[in-house]
Amino acid sequence: MKIGTFIKAGAWTAALFFGVKEILTLQSWTETSATVTTISYSRHSDSKRMGGGYYTVFIDVAYEVNGTRYTDRSSTDISLASLQTYLKLYKPGTRMKLKYDPKEPWESEVITPGWRG
Repeated sequence: MKIGTFIKAGAWTAALFFGVKEILTLQSWTETSATVTTISYSRHSDSKRMGGGYYTVFIDVAYEVNGTRYTDRSSTDISLASLQTYLKLYKPGTRMKLKYDPKEPWESEVITPGWRG
């Protein structure tokens, strides 16, 4: 086996392991709703990805667990064609699904369908 093939196989194995681990972890977390507090984006014009340019969209969300307010930031990379859609869909005040670790509620992940964060 060539060393390059071996490295690629190792990378895929690691990606699969961590992907499965994340899915299993999120299954044990508690679902709640969060509110988008801010949305922003940055342009990456020097990249060849996604047709010559892509954007990173950031959302800040707030959620409450047992009377304590927590915040989190999530991000996703999108194309210019998707930017306006994301800015409209996830404007401040929008409710999103979120899962948090019941043992460490400050650990969370936005799980709203359509958000690839």
